[in-house]
Amino acid sequence: MQKSKPNNSPHVKVVEDLIAAYPRRRLIKTVSPVQRLERLEAALDSPVRIYMKRDDLLRVYCGNKLRYLEFVLGDYDKQGCDCLIHCGGQSSNYLAQIAMVSASEGIPAHLILLGDAPDELRGNILLEQIFGAEIYFKDGAFGGSCSRHKSQLAEQLRRNGYKPYIIDYPCSNHSAILGYASAYLEIRAQWRAGEMPKPDHIYMCSAGNSYLGLRIAADLAQDDLDILTFPPLTWKESGLADVAPDRTAFLAKKVGEFAEFSGTAIPAHGIKYDDTFVGDGYGIPTPASIDAVKLVAATEGILLDPIYTGKAMAGLIRHIKNGN
Repeated sequence: MQKSKPNNSPHVKVVEDLIAAYPRRRLIKTVSPVQRLERLEAALDSPVRIYMKRDDLLRVYCGNKLRYLEFVLGDYDKQGCDCLIHCGGQSSNYLAQIAMVSASEGIPAHLILLGDAPDELRGNILLEQIFGAEIYFKDGAFGGSCSRHKSQLAEQLRRNGYKPYIIDYPCSNHSAILGYASAYLEIRAQWRAGEMPKPDHIYMCSAGNSYLGLRIAADLAQDDLDILTFPPLTWKESGLADVAPDRTAFLAKKVGEFAEFSGTAIPAHGIKYDDTFVGDGYGIPTPASIDAVKLVAATEGILLDPIYTGKAMAGLIRHIKNGN
């Protein structure tokens, strides 16, 4: 491995200083590796070189949400809280990872899952119970329902003498953006160390925050590269139509909010997403995502999931085959 070139760029220091300005509880002990997927390249019969950032190896069963939680728990510590509250879908990986990290960090976790309680606990819900989280099933959809349920639960916990930390808008957005701005610096260091070439394109699956972390950091560092996200849910089911008329306006709004929060002028040009791979909606695999999961597993021995990374890989494969 080549020795990493010293970073003398004042633009990159802007990103480093931005990240360092916020409290952070270190949960990540190592840099996730970058792996070239040569067998997948051969299967696709394409000259495109594909490298994967293996955040799935950061910690067993965790992955990218650890990057969020480092800053969530940094703020949790700063505010002197003693339990966590979050809400989401029953298939949410984030909620399951919150339960796991809360167990390892000795933090009581209260998780609100949207929809009726299933007859039998399985998948992420079963894991959340095993990790010791308190689970509540509530009616509603994404957006306002979650905020309402979290506020009501927080009030109940306060009456019982607790000081809950609610993972909610806008701080949860800022934590995710900071986490993935940090991830961008890792990627940048890896190409400067010769572990991979500088990428032309970065493909990912994100509803917005992880994506914006990469996009904002790349723009602040003045690195010219394309970053594309495949949202895991439709704009309609996001429940955010009352906040912005469409996803483009919403992402631009988030950039503005983060700029105000951080006191940093953020160009964030070139925001790009492709929502044609969502399929029937959040949490529902598509034939293309299942095919992508099977292909990567068979060629590289790597398991993607059909809800997030599988849909991003399906998009990448289609773009490669179409010559994009």
